[in-house]
Amino acid sequence: NLSDNLDGENVAYTDVDNNFSVGQTINQVNSPALKLKTNSATEGSYAELQFVNTSGPNGNIWIRGLRGSDFNYNYLQIGTQGVARYEISGDGNHDFKSGTATFGGALTGTSANFSGNVGIGTDTPIEKLDVNGNIIARGTYPEIVVSHNGTALGGIRSDAGNKLEFKTFTSAPISLQVNSSEKMRITNDGNVGIGNNNPDEKLTVGGNIST
Repeated sequence: NLSDNLDGENVAYTDVDNNFSVGQTINQVNSPALKLKTNSATEGSYAELQFVNTSGPNGNIWIRGLRGSDFNYNYLQIGTQGVARYEISGDGNHDFKSGTATFGGALTGTSANFSGNVGIGTDTPIEKLDVNGNIIARGTYPEIVVSHNGTALGGIRSDAGNKLEFKTFTSAPISLQVNSSEKMRITNDGNVGIGNNNPDEKLTVGGNIST
């Protein structure tokens, strides 16, 4: 045990369980507000700093350095209630594990992983990405791609020819719908159907034409 007493206060104290207390009185050392823990240096071990809330409902907050197989797989974790909430790896990847993450400013970097819904401009996202405001895709060939079960079906792209492309990547047709009902279709061979979902000519109309 190491302690420094100043005017009856315990400045630093280490108990038999390696709990380290700072600024604690002697009668507080059994429930220290600050804990330092170290395990072995083997893969999967960690060093942990705990902030203990002995009276609140949400338990402890901890910061943990977790050892991986090499530098790229070492992790810094922040957690509450025994659950990791946020993790950054040695190669700079960010992983928001659980709970809600709120950012008041810009979030920049090469990559970030979110396991839940992400809201930009909203703190109650109802989908994987929920944006309250406008979205801009920048670059020489900015593109938004729609994928189904891992297969990219199509998307929207702007190219250097100053045109907007609305296209598919497979032989699947393009279907234009209103109120979830198809009104026009463009097939793989370039046929267009209006009111007809199987056009056999360059223009097939299922109904009257007014000129």
